Amino acid sequence: MKKGIDVSSYQGRPDWEKVKESGVEFAILRIMTSKRKDSSFEHNYTGCGKNGIARGVYRYSYALTVSEAQKEARDVVNVLEGRELEMGVWLDLEWSRQRNLGSRRVKEIANAWMKVIRDHGYECNIYCNLDWYRNICSGLDAVYWIARYPSADNGTIKESLRPNVGEVGWQYSSKGKVPGISGNVDMDVWYGSGDDKKPEDTAVEKPSALKEPIKVGDIVTFSGRMHYNSSYAGAKGLSCTPGKAKVTAISKGKPHPYHIVHTEKKCTVYGWVDEKYVRK
Repeated sequence: MKKGIDVSSYQGRPDWEKVKESGVEFAILRIMTSKRKDSSFEHNYTGCGKNGIARGVYRYSYALTVSEAQKEARDVVNVLEGRELEMGVWLDLEWSRQRNLGSRRVKEIANAWMKVIRDHGYECNIYCNLDWYRNICSGLDAVYWIARYPSADNGTIKESLRPNVGEVGWQYSSKGKVPGISGNVDMDVWYGSGDDKKPEDTAVEKPSALKEPIKVGDIVTFSGRMHYNSSYAGAKGLSCTPGKAKVTAISKGKPHPYHIVHTEKKCTVYGWVDEKYVRK
C-alpha cells in the first residue's frame, strides 16, 4: 500500500521536498480547471519529478455530450505534450448535472473521454465517490479510484470505510495535513490493481534480456498476439496481429509496460503489451 495525495491550485505551491520527506510516494495533480491549465500544475509536475514522487493527473469533467467529453480530453493531451506519467490520467466524475443524465449517458461520455486519452498512449481510468460507483458508473472498461470519507473527517484513515469494490486507490480524507503544504489536502492510499484477483491474474512477467533500453519513439518488433487497454494487471485483453510498431508510452514496473502502435498494415497492435514480446 502506498501513501499519496491529490492537489490543485487550492494547495498553492507545495514544497515538494518536504512533502517527499513526510512519506508521500505519489501525487495526482489537477491538470485543468473547467477552462484552462491549473495554475499550479507546472510547479507540481516539476516538483514531484525532482523529488521522486510518482505523478498522475486528473480533470473534473463538465461534459454533457460525447463531443464535449472528447474536447476536454484533447485539452488534457495538449497540456501533457507527451510528458511521462507514472500514475496515468484520471477522469473525475462527480458533477450533479452529469448525474442527472443517467448511467447510460454518463458511461458514453466516460468512454469517449477515456478513448481520446488512451489513443494518445496514456492510461486513463475513473475517479468517483462510492455512490457514483454503485449507481452511475461501475462496469466501465477501467479501474477505479474511489472517494469515501467519514462524516467526522479529521484527516486520519478509517479502515472500516474502505470501499472494497475492487478499487486501485482510495481517497479517504479531504482534511489531511502534510508538511510542505499549507491548509488541508486530500489524502489517498494506493493498493495497485489486482488486490482482489487470483494470483495468476496479478503475476508480472520477468523482464526480457534487452541489449539496450527501449525508449518512447523506438520502432520495435512485437511478437505477441494480445494487447491490453491498460498497463495494470487484470486489464482487458484483445487479440491482435504481431509486427512492427512504435513505442508511444512506457509504464515501468507494470504487467503490460509498453504502449505500442502498429507501423505496418499487417500488424494490428494498438495498446499496452507484455515486455517479453517486445524487441528492438
